[in-house]
Amino acid sequence: MLKFKKIIIIIFIILFSGSPYPETNENFCPQKKDPFIAGLLSVTMMGLGHFYTKDYLMGSMFVLTDFVQKGLLIFLVMNLNDKYTDENDDVVRWTELTDGDKGVVVGFIAFYFGSRIYCIVDAMNSAKRYNKRLDEEFAKKGFRLNYSITSQSVGVGLRRRF
Repeated sequence: MLKFKKIIIIIFIILFSGSPYPETNENFCPQKKDPFIAGLLSVTMMGLGHFYTKDYLMGSMFVLTDFVQKGLLIFLVMNLNDKYTDENDDVVRWTELTDGDKGVVVGFIAFYFGSRIYCIVDAMNSAKRYNKRLDEEFAKKGFRLNYSITSQSVGVGLRRRF
């Protein structure tokens, strides 16, 4: 239980650290968002990767979708359980389902995993869009951030136009 609390605290620190855009302070250097972390947060719960990249509207939509999916799953399981179980047998077998119920189950599974994959990919793209907007804001203020990464060194440079 203690590990779970530490993980939650770390996630909140990552989500809410940093500022979304450069401020008027010329010495301010905002932090770019990592697409991998955005995707990883979306794997944890739909919408978290979007909140990490400050895309609150899409993040809220995906959180709402996640809650709706969980509600539909509970409704589906309860409905199939009531329809196909009796006093002697508590197990619902795939072969006992009608073709319509099989279609509903397969459709729900496709919607569930499809929306999760879309959320992960969109969170990664949201991080890329965030970084692009950040670079454009930096360029408007006359700043240019350059970096190079090799196997032996990391170089970072900041230029400003006068």
